Amino acid sequence: MQCIQGRVHSAIVAAINNEMRCATVEWFEQGKEIDMAAIESLNPDIIIPKPGEKYNVIDRTYE
Repeated sequence: MQCIQGRVHSAIVAAINNEMRCATVEWFEQGKEIDMAAIESLNPDIIIPKPGEKYNVIDRTYE
């Protein structure tokens, strides 16, 4: 995952808060809460469905 400083790190998304539109992301060094808009803008290949939305991985479409 690319962070705001521009560095790319392996990370685990530990939790997603759809109401607040943020995710808790854990790196080996630390854990941090990140705004979903920042994740989407810095990592365009990551698919983040909106609340109540389902993403079809095979067709790459939202349902």
